[in-house]
Amino acid sequence: MPECGYFLRKIPTLRTVVLATLRQPCFYTTYHMTRQEFEKLIAEEFPRAVPEKFHHLLKNVAFLADGEAPGGDLLGLYHGISHVDRGDWYGVGGTLPDTITLYQKTIEDHATHLQHTDKLKDVSMSYEQFVRKVVRETIWHEVAHYLGYDEDQVRGREAKLRERSPDTEGV
Repeated sequence: MPECGYFLRKIPTLRTVVLATLRQPCFYTTYHMTRQEFEKLIAEEFPRAVPEKFHHLLKNVAFLADGEAPGGDLLGLYHGISHVDRGDWYGVGGTLPDTITLYQKTIEDHATHLQHTDKLKDVSMSYEQFVRKVVRETIWHEVAHYLGYDEDQVRGREAKLRERSPDTEGV
C-alpha cells in the first residue's frame, strides 16, 4: 500500500515550479505506473507541454500528482488566481502557491482508451507514449487556465491546434 504523506520535488527546468505528490492509500485502484514513474513523467513532459517563452510567467504554482480525481473524470485541475488576475499586491506576505493537479488514474484510464482506438497513426505508440501525450495535453490545458484562459477559450485553442496538426505540442 502506498505510504501516506506529502512529498515535494523540484522540476529541474524551473525554479518556481514544484512537483508534489499527495500520497494516499489506493485500495481499489490499479495503476500501470508507480507514482514515482508518474511524477518523473510529469517533470519530463512539462518542457514539451509549455513552450519556453511562457516559463517566466509561471510563478508561485505547484504541480501535484494525485491518484483519483474528485468526481471521477477530471484529468487535471487548476486552482488559484490566474496570472492576469493577480494585482500589484499579489504575493505580499505569505502567499500559498496556486496548484495544478494531475490525476494519475484518470490519465492512465484515458491513455488506455486512446491506445485501444482504431486510429492507424497511433498503432505504433506504446502505453507510456499515450500516457505522456495525455499528461502533456493536460499540463498545457491547466497552464492555459493559469495564464487566464477560461474553459471555452482553452477548448477553442485546442481545436485550432488539432486542425493544424493532430500531434501539435504546447501552446
